[in-house]
Amino acid sequence: MKTIGEDSPQFKTFEKSIDTFHLNKTARGVHQTNILQHVFKYSDSRECFDSFRLVCKSWKNAVETIRFDTYPPLTIFQELCLHERNGRFPSFYSKYLKTFRKLVLFLNRNFDMTKWDSISNVLLDNMKNLRKIGIAMMNSIPPEFVIFLFNLFENSESTLKKLGINYRDDMATLPAISLSNLTRFTVLVCRNDENKVKTFNYLMNTVVRVMCPNLKLFKID
Repeated sequence: MKTIGEDSPQFKTFEKSIDTFHLNKTARGVHQTNILQHVFKYSDSRECFDSFRLVCKSWKNAVETIRFDTYPPLTIFQELCLHERNGRFPSFYSKYLKTFRKLVLFLNRNFDMTKWDSISNVLLDNMKNLRKIGIAMMNSIPPEFVIFLFNLFENSESTLKKLGINYRDDMATLPAISLSNLTRFTVLVCRNDENKVKTFNYLMNTVVRVMCPNLKLFKID
């Protein structure tokens, strides 16, 4: 087009075609929230927040109100540790955490336990109506962790369907809360748990009799 010039017949024909088929107008659906969110669900969640959210107001709204049927990246806890300042985090993380339907509490051995109170608060404030929760403790268990779990489960009392726990250094203690829609429970038993019969018995009674009245699958790895 640059070569033949704007006054050439070819250019005029092309220009007329664009006008005829309305190709110069914004595509239909490009600002519709449901269409945008359907497309974004096939994209990386972080890319949606770091890139797509900045395109325009309609895209920003679509990204911030989406619910991804996946987990935040496992590195999110280290990232939160780095960005915590006096118990607060950039507003980005509140919006980001709200978009997920699943959560893995993955605290590795390098996790800064002094940041736990702040991180637990931001999780409880923003992660609600979850469908699946995984607990993977590679470090020592945080203080008052059972109380935190109670509040986390309560946030998803009517939506939580799957729960998995994996404690490397200790056997899990879970809060006695009824989760009516929880049907699948998985627990990893380690060598360190060999002589913890009473603890395991308490876990079984808590899960089967209290937490999961409609349990369909109990799996031990």
